[in-house]
Amino acid sequence: EKVLLMGRNEAGKTSMQSIIFSQMKPKETEFLMYTNKITVSSINFLGTEFTLADCGGQQTHLDEYLSKYPEDVFSNVAMLIYVFDIEYLEDKDYQQSYIDILSRLLDFSPGAKIFVLIHKIDKIKASDLPPKRRLCTQIVQRLTVQNSIEKIFFTSIWDDTLYNAWSQIVQSMIPVLREISQSITEFGQTNHCDEIVLVEKDTFLIVSNFERVPTREDVSYGRYERIAGIFKMLKINCREEELERISVKNKGFQAVLQKYTENTYILIIQRNQRVNINSVLYNLEVLRSKF
Repeated sequence: EKVLLMGRNEAGKTSMQSIIFSQMKPKETEFLMYTNKITVSSINFLGTEFTLADCGGQQTHLDEYLSKYPEDVFSNVAMLIYVFDIEYLEDKDYQQSYIDILSRLLDFSPGAKIFVLIHKIDKIKASDLPPKRRLCTQIVQRLTVQNSIEKIFFTSIWDDTLYNAWSQIVQSMIPVLREISQSITEFGQTNHCDEIVLVEKDTFLIVSNFERVPTREDVSYGRYERIAGIFKMLKINCREEELERISVKNKGFQAVLQKYTENTYILIIQRNQRVNINSVLYNLEVLRSKF
């Protein structure tokens, strides 16, 4: 699988990639150099291998991608992740780069999925963000008339929005995602769990989750991503020690995060104190080979 990460220079592409896949903290990305031409990384996510091509966004590089060797860049692409800096999205020249890239993608990989990240929303005042989001969404949809766009995300490296976006993007590449989600749901219902969250062990991106009683979207939005972000920061801060298991218990709930399979962690949350969480964990161990 070939994934293109594209956008104009200083849109934040390399920073977000380094946070998600290279165990970097947001503060550390301030010292990253800009991407020169194309940096290719091989990534394994739950056994699905894909090549992530981080493409430098300087105008000279864009001209080369589009005119000099478009077939090399845009052939056999499974997915395009395009990043806009929200402060420049209304600029016509900025929009033209996106239009040109979509045109080349349509020529050489017409079936590629397209995800758009409108990034650096932390630079917009909270009161101005809702109308700005509506305007940006309209612009991107208007520019993407000939291509089928999967989803538009609004992101920042400073909060859970980045994890939420990349979790959904990577989930779309997992061929057995439906089977994983079904198994998580069956296990949660059978063992009277209140919540289960399965995350990939290196990125801590959400793979699947189960809720016995679904919470309102405005309450639950970003909650798992915030939890995953906290655990990932803990894991980064404990780099010299392998994170095996964390248990938390009080009057309201008991929770266990533990390493599960070779490439996942699992979080079990239990509010019913009559259910023995050790029994749940034993049953989880029995089913390890299934996962």
